[in-house]
Amino acid sequence: KRKGSKVHYRVYRSGFGAQGDFYIVAIAAKNSVDYATKSAENKTLLGEEGEKVFNQLMEALLKYESTPGQMREDLAYSSKN
Repeated sequence: KRKGSKVHYRVYRSGFGAQGDFYIVAIAAKNSVDYATKSAENKTLLGEEGEKVFNQLMEALLKYESTPGQMREDLAYSSKN
C-alpha cells in the first residue's frame, strides 16, 4: 500500500468443515493479459524489497499451490438495484 500498488487481492482463512489450516489469496483481473500486465508492473514497483518479503513468506510456508481460475458469469449474482 505504501508504494501505491494497483494489485488488489483478498485473503481467506480456512475454517469450520475444512480439512487442515490454510489461506487462499485471490487476485482479481479482467483476463490473463490484464493479470500479466498488472503483475509485471507490480513486480517492478515493489522491486528488491518486495522480492525479499515474498521470499521470506515462501520460506515460512509448509506447502504452496497455485491454481488459476475464473469467475463463471452464468453463476454470478447481480442485484437489480
